[in-house]
Amino acid sequence: MSDDLRAVEVLQSEEIPPAGPRVVEVRGGGRTLWGDAWYRLRRNKLALVALGWLVVLIMAAASADLWVPRYLGSPNAIDTTKMAAERLLPPSAAHPMGTDDLGRDMLSRVVYGARISLTVGTLAVVVSVIIGMLLGALSGFYSGWLDALVMRVADVFLAFPYILFAILLLSVLPEQSRTSIVPVVLTIGVLGWP
Repeated sequence: MSDDLRAVEVLQSEEIPPAGPRVVEVRGGGRTLWGDAWYRLRRNKLALVALGWLVVLIMAAASADLWVPRYLGSPNAIDTTKMAAERLLPPSAAHPMGTDDLGRDMLSRVVYGARISLTVGTLAVVVSVIIGMLLGALSGFYSGWLDALVMRVADVFLAFPYILFAILLLSVLPEQSRTSIVPVVLTIGVLGWP
């Protein structure tokens, strides 16, 4: 008998496994979604550097009241007696980013500005997520005309330029409410849900 015929006989004599789902044993357990994300993040060196820098910025902004006034001076204090001598100084040990035209330390102003920017960004994302989850859950649960309506409203929001719509909303607000961050947070949050 030739080798080809012998191979055919061996294949015919083996049992064919039944069709259907197969159970495969995984050794060592599977990774969770968070575990897989952390594994991929650890392998990407540039992402780790960006994560480290983001943590430094958040910690600096969160702890600004503890160290900025002592070492750099208040970001808004203007000393008119020293203004002429300390205005527009280049970077130095006393002022790592220099001073502005009123003699205020630029690093302290950047740190306090980062605090406001992080607060506005975080709260605006929370507002967007809440609106998006509510409308998405409603349109998913009650499909049909409500789903179509939510999608058309989302299309209208996406059709307009974001910045122009935000400026329009902020210009309609009363004058006294423009000094807080609440209108900015609500504007970005309401426009960002689609």
